[in-house]
Amino acid sequence: MSTGFVFHEKYLWHDTRNAGLWMPARGLIQPEPHIENPEGKRRIRNLLEVSGLLEKLQVIPPRLASEEEILRYHDSDYIEHI
Repeated sequence: MSTGFVFHEKYLWHDTRNAGLWMPARGLIQPEPHIENPEGKRRIRNLLEVSGLLEKLQVIPPRLASEEEILRYHDSDYIEHI
């Protein structure tokens, strides 16, 4: 069995900005970027490539998720809203 890897440049377009409204130390510290930010995703993908690990992964072409698959994680009201 091998480990799959799905990637597309569009994945980098999803940016959650700062990690919510949580402000440590009464707002005296600049908030950290959210863990899921474009630069972090780009860096992980590039590290996989330069380390040689990417060639050991099963590359899976990206595709659109079906509504059934989306409903596994989001309710139908959310899907309608989007």
